[in-house]
Amino acid sequence: MRAVVFLGPTLPVADARALLAADYRPPAAMGDVYEVVERERPDVIAVIDGYFDQVPSVWHKEILYALSLGVRVLGSSSIGALRAAELWPYGMEGVGWVFEAFKNGALQDDDEVALLHADEDTGYRPLSTPMVNLRVGLVRAFERGMITATTLQTMIELAKRCFYPERSWRRLFHDAARDGIPVGELDELRRFIDAERPDIKREDAVELLGLLAASPPVPAASRSRVEFTRTVFWDNLVADERRLGRPSTGLVRREELRRFATATDAHIDQLRRDSLLIHLVQEACEMSGVELTQQVFDDAVQDFRLRHDLISHEAMSAWLERSGLSAAAFQALMHIEAQISRLLAMHARQVNEHLLDALALSGRLAETLDRWAATEATNANAGPQPGPSARVIEEFYRSHVRAFRGPLRDHARNLGFASAAELIDEIRKIYVPPTGK
Repeated sequence: MRAVVFLGPTLPVADARALLAADYRPPAAMGDVYEVVERERPDVIAVIDGYFDQVPSVWHKEILYALSLGVRVLGSSSIGALRAAELWPYGMEGVGWVFEAFKNGALQDDDEVALLHADEDTGYRPLSTPMVNLRVGLVRAFERGMITATTLQTMIELAKRCFYPERSWRRLFHDAARDGIPVGELDELRRFIDAERPDIKREDAVELLGLLAASPPVPAASRSRVEFTRTVFWDNLVADERRLGRPSTGLVRREELRRFATATDAHIDQLRRDSLLIHLVQEACEMSGVELTQQVFDDAVQDFRLRHDLISHEAMSAWLERSGLSAAAFQALMHIEAQISRLLAMHARQVNEHLLDALALSGRLAETLDRWAATEATNANAGPQPGPSARVIEEFYRSHVRAFRGPLRDHARNLGFASAAELIDEIRKIYVPPTGK
């Protein structure tokens, strides 16, 4: 039996191979199922993991196309379960608890299976916990009498309110304690979770692979097929596939683009340093239980748009289109921005202590020393004289040094100054009057 399995963070490939000998591919994106069917025509395609934000998700139509050619298609755990719940009347087979929950309407939101994860190089290591895993763990604890029905419902609501990249048992226990859940129940629940680590997505994937391993091959001629209707959208996808020779996602696959940038970008050293910062920020937030309020998130979005001159709706939309980012993908990026902003505020003093080290490592310390010396010399030669008002200095600062939102005093404190006046005194050293005035 020739089987292709799209798998990512739900189950390590090494564990999957121990259950089923198959051709394991990265999480499915739009066009991947079509490509496999056209080029390889396998007996079976199993969709477990797939992309939600970075690239368009695997399309229903390409699954129907595979079924129309007699290819057996199964889904479980993640986006595979979602697609199977939608397409089971047409022959796609769903396997597991997640599939059944979406099929019978108990679950309806895609974010139930969504999670934040690392890239292919790290085996798609999960960085957050899917809502379905939290939900099933809580239900099992309730069924064993560890928590009450009230605690079960309250903790499910707390987890559901949390932005999906931040969901974890650590965060949920923190929120539950703050919400007044009895300590005894939380302690017993914590012991249960630590001991069993309920992972329904993994369990469903294991069930699917075990089912395929036990299934005898079905001759192609006897496989059930569905009627397939071509549409203009399908024809456009096929035309793009044949012209480009790869899936027509409308976006470059993340792994392909990452490798290209690593090999060709002249600033790769700085990019890797920035990537390290993101990695450490996410780990620090997870380990410290850092929380992001909606206000912190909204401020991070506004600051990003201001820095990149994306104030208008038109400019923002154009930037997203050029960057190939969906609104959901942008939201995930802004989650990182908000985490960085939160940590900068928490560690402002330590950050300022290392600014000169950062200047030296960036190679800009000598330039800064030269500018400082020139400024000191100019001010010494000029002697004491009345200067412009604080308002004029602030306007100069906003237009010539950096744009920022809100009052100057808040901005000054964010930079580590004791007051707005202290920042104004520094900006006076570089103030240049407008020409002709």
